[in-house]
Amino acid sequence: MSNTIKVILITVVIIAIGAFGYWYATSGSTPETTGVLQSSNPALGGVDSPLAADDTAISDKFLALLLNMRTIKLDQSIFSDAAFTSLKDFSTTITPEANPGRANPFAPIGVDAAGAQALVVTTGLTAAITKDTATFVGALPVGSVVTKRYFEYGTVNATPLANITAGVQGDVVTGAFTFNITGLTPNTTYYVRAAAVANGTTVYGQMQSFKTLAQ
Repeated sequence: MSNTIKVILITVVIIAIGAFGYWYATSGSTPETTGVLQSSNPALGGVDSPLAADDTAISDKFLALLLNMRTIKLDQSIFSDAAFTSLKDFSTTITPEANPGRANPFAPIGVDAAGAQALVVTTGLTAAITKDTATFVGALPVGSVVTKRYFEYGTVNATPLANITAGVQGDVVTGAFTFNITGLTPNTTYYVRAAAVANGTTVYGQMQSFKTLAQ
């Protein structure tokens, strides 16, 4: 038998004994309100009752039952009794669901992180190119749920690229996102790719290249 049932049984017995003890300790005072159970039986230490004869008999029996509770003892042998050990524990363990719900309930149906649609990142053509600045362009399907969007770039066509832009924090994406980069070297070829993070996984777009102006 589980310890939980033992604790419950002991608690119930203690509460019953405590209630009886409180009643027994305070039973010496005469109740001021009529209608409270009283006994006219001297053996029960009662007082004259204003109740009817039938009610008084019932009160005597009830109070006698309470007095008999003084004989109750907390005997641990009850837990080894066959009637007790034959009890069965029918408690059931609740297993959490593998998919408790949508990560973002406000995202369109079918495109949130809990949906089946895979995250797709697109690297757009770099815009507004000057000798030392440019605008990186990336895109995600509208409604994609991501925690971060950013770009990688460098002068060597090898991943991971040497430099990473500051991340654009986001939740539900509205489509395209950009980043204005500065401090580039004139007349130099750069490689860039967009990236996004969803559910702890980073997804990259295709590599694109551009060349800064000489002057």
